[in-house]
Amino acid sequence: MRSTQRNTAGSRDGVPLSVIGRASALLGCFATLGPTVTLAELVRHTGLPKTTVHRLARELVAERFLDVAPGGYRLGLRLFELGELVPRHRTLREAAIPFMEDLRAATRQRVHLAVLDGVDVVYVEILGTGGMPLASRTGGRLPAHATGVGKAMLAFAPAAVVRARVDAGLTRHTPRTIITPGALATELHAIRAEGLAFDREESHVGVSCVAAPVFGAVVAGGERVGDGGASTVGVSTVGASTMGVDPVGAGTLSGGQAMRGTVVVGAISVTGPTNRIDPERLGPAVRTAALALTRRLGGKLPMEPR
Repeated sequence: MRSTQRNTAGSRDGVPLSVIGRASALLGCFATLGPTVTLAELVRHTGLPKTTVHRLARELVAERFLDVAPGGYRLGLRLFELGELVPRHRTLREAAIPFMEDLRAATRQRVHLAVLDGVDVVYVEILGTGGMPLASRTGGRLPAHATGVGKAMLAFAPAAVVRARVDAGLTRHTPRTIITPGALATELHAIRAEGLAFDREESHVGVSCVAAPVFGAVVAGGERVGDGGASTVGVSTVGASTMGVDPVGAGTLSGGQAMRGTVVVGAISVTGPTNRIDPERLGPAVRTAALALTRRLGGKLPMEPR
């Protein structure tokens, strides 16, 4: 489990939350509870007094961070406006969309683009519905060990990231979720060998996926091409050596930047009802899309010669 938790006193690890911390706790409820949250749910989830929650919510509405909705509150457009200004992952998302559209057209299934944030997966773009509702959504978060995109990235991430995922707990989401470190290690080894990851109803019953990792270049100074900066998910130049990639002298990028290696910056998947997800048929298409995006970002597969 995570070591950082709030209690009913509105604190984090025993330290009382500041005003910003309380507002953050309130906004964070929407990631867990859904698009519309009642006042009672905000009180219960944050552990803050009802009067405090009501005052914070009123102020957030005034600043357009929240909107009043039937039955409660929903996130406001001010958050969307600010979110569009965040450079992190924008390069990856913008580069990925054409390849995702092609993959969606070829498979007629839902296509995901995800990144690692700590030990969780965050979906930065989703195309299509695949004819079924899913809990995953743009901006949504799931534990990396329980998803195809997450396992695809863990397989090529630094060992410290995998250890952090194990330490955080391999929580069970379905009867097929991987919940032991040994099973996860075996799975990641297979992914490294094949270049594909599979979610066999491990995050949602009746839903499967085929995923492949996307790699970006590391340039001098440790900045990664493809994630909009150098702050991605604990994956750095350390990750290049962990993957067996020499991070030194791999060539140059446009603009004269010296390339130092390649690191995993995301993953693409095709997701849908299990009876429509044929790994043998879909695997090559997913792998091709991920490779094309990797090339677009100036990256290389870890096993590719320089």
